[in-house]
Amino acid sequence: MRKQSTKTRLMVLATALLLVWVGISCKNNVRPAEGGGLDLSRPDDTTNIIGNPGGLLNDNELGNWNDKMIQIRLLAESDETSYKRNPVIATLDGDVTGSGIVTVFERRKVGTSGDRDVAINGSSLVELAYQYSPNGGNEFGNEGVIGEEATDPTLSRGAPVIFTSGKTVAVVAAAGSGFYGFREPYSQIKIIKGTASGYSINWEGWQELNITHGSYTGSEAIREYVKETMGANYNTVYLRSGQGQISGNIWVLTLSVVDFVENQHGYFGALVIYSDDGGVNWKFGPYKKHQGSTAVPWWPYDSSSDYREARGVLFDGTTVTAMAAPEAIGDSTPKPLALYKGTYSDTGEMTLTTTGILDATGGFELAKDTKNNTHYFINTRKRITSYNKILTIAEVSSDVNLIGAEMKMTGVSGVGSVAVLADGSIVTIAEEAFTLGSTARETKFNIVQRRFTPGYMKANSMIIGDERYFNPNYDIADMDN
Repeated sequence: MRKQSTKTRLMVLATALLLVWVGISCKNNVRPAEGGGLDLSRPDDTTNIIGNPGGLLNDNELGNWNDKMIQIRLLAESDETSYKRNPVIATLDGDVTGSGIVTVFERRKVGTSGDRDVAINGSSLVELAYQYSPNGGNEFGNEGVIGEEATDPTLSRGAPVIFTSGKTVAVVAAAGSGFYGFREPYSQIKIIKGTASGYSINWEGWQELNITHGSYTGSEAIREYVKETMGANYNTVYLRSGQGQISGNIWVLTLSVVDFVENQHGYFGALVIYSDDGGVNWKFGPYKKHQGSTAVPWWPYDSSSDYREARGVLFDGTTVTAMAAPEAIGDSTPKPLALYKGTYSDTGEMTLTTTGILDATGGFELAKDTKNNTHYFINTRKRITSYNKILTIAEVSSDVNLIGAEMKMTGVSGVGSVAVLADGSIVTIAEEAFTLGSTARETKFNIVQRRFTPGYMKANSMIIGDERYFNPNYDIADMDN
């Protein structure tokens, strides 16, 4: 490996952390914002090759990468036909156990998506794409579509949740009218499975979840169960993109359910469903009704519950923990993330606790390094002076409170996702830059993938200070997701 000078390393580090990615060539880009231009340029890709089996580092080698990032690349670029959103990353068995990386993200067709910045609304064209690396990110295969291309709204899939087991990858997605559940074909939840091979994944076909309630099956069964259990006004079943939770053969999925009346309110709750046979058959678990009702605008003048879409984050084989971001639009008061907890197979209401993390926006993911029993939390936080969000990552406790400082990854970002390879190195994927053509109703991003060691993260962590808290003048509700 070529040795870099101290000056060069510092320059690379500064570039990687403080600049953002906006195009496949090194060029300037301007975010078309109400407040004027924001010049952003991106650094060159850094794709160091790890020559060990599966691209994994041994214990003695991990420390050699604490002063530099192993990989940082523009993995998926928005173009004139589609733009990328809601990326999720997960690890699986690749060339060797725990060396594979799968990334899944929305490919939203330009001009047909972005209604309230929601992917699946019954009229949009959104398909899910993926890339796969069998060797720890040394190389990724080509970008491919998961299932059918979205040539019609009925084929749209979005808000992906990934489950992995061995070389099996399953993706659960929102479909139908998605977030606008009162429209036909109503809210739907679909699943597809595939097997990793080479640099790609061989996918089966999209199907309804195999779940029943009385005489109802599939998505209709979920909708009817929600109405009977949580209240007739819960008319939307949706997902927050992220990783599904697995313990042995038990798969746990957290759904967002919404009491949604357009231009009046969106009251968010959560419902857990689970499979005890590896995603073949599904059953109903605990739920959480919406908490409170604040007077802050949701879109743009209506109200919301205190917490928005829920995402499952932890499962120990008995207790499932979901997380929900606080309602923050138009309100400068820092609020804590919510944790919903319950026994996965119980059908009662989950308990609500809060964390000490006060300024999360909802673009979060939690990953566990099982070898060291360490948790890593990636999150986008509001900046104090502009709309743009800071992407950070930090070690957290099992009850999701920060341990020490956070590492600031970029200054312009949307949602992110984090996973841990078998060697303990950390891999992330995120919306890390606005692209040309972004508007108030279609926020477009490029997708960036990174890999680094826990030592690198700790060496570059910093106390962010006041800029991490909400901007009291923040009023761009239509670009919040």
